[in-house]
Amino acid sequence: EGPAAAHFYRQGYSMFDDVVFSCLEGRVKPEDCFYRLALDRLNVIVQKNAVFIDDNVDYVGAAEELGINAIRFKDLAQLKRELMMLGINVNGY
Repeated sequence: EGPAAAHFYRQGYSMFDDVVFSCLEGRVKPEDCFYRLALDRLNVIVQKNAVFIDDNVDYVGAAEELGINAIRFKDLAQLKRELMMLGINVNGY
């Protein structure tokens, strides 16, 4: 388990329906198969119903190229703002 995944799970974020960490899935970003795996796990056909979050601009760009909502993580306040702009309730987090 990678450090980012371990930290994420310790936080107990319940706002997410599911999370997919490439380090836990044996996949490599920015390969399409990683993003398609995430969409399959979420049972999402329309990519705009999913949000990809990462701090790496190349990974965010690859998700956007597939039509997935993507946010480049800079800090928690910025992430919350951008999630709210997508209509995601982040109150209490």
